[in-house]
Amino acid sequence: MNVVACVQLRRAPEYWTTLGSSKTRTSEQAIEGQRLIKQQLEELPPNTTVAFTDGSCMGNPGPCGAGAIIYNNEEEETIQYPVSNRGSILLAELVAIKLVLEKNRQL
Repeated sequence: MNVVACVQLRRAPEYWTTLGSSKTRTSEQAIEGQRLIKQQLEELPPNTTVAFTDGSCMGNPGPCGAGAIIYNNEEEETIQYPVSNRGSILLAELVAIKLVLEKNRQL
């Protein structure tokens, strides 16, 4: 079975500059960010799959894990996976992407 992935890279929208960073974001900025993402998802064509991935590491190298949220036709699925007792942040990020590609193959 062949898997085709379409990755669309764009310049960050101007409104992202008002949402803060993960370390400085206020609760109001977090709520606004969630509203903006929900709006973007609602504007997508039917049968579009969107995934947000993240890899995390406690120390670099250190224990790491991967996760993703996949949106497909108004359905939401969360995937979490322990990656390694001693790995890098890059490994965790790549495993998160791999998890989404494997799950998408099943859809």
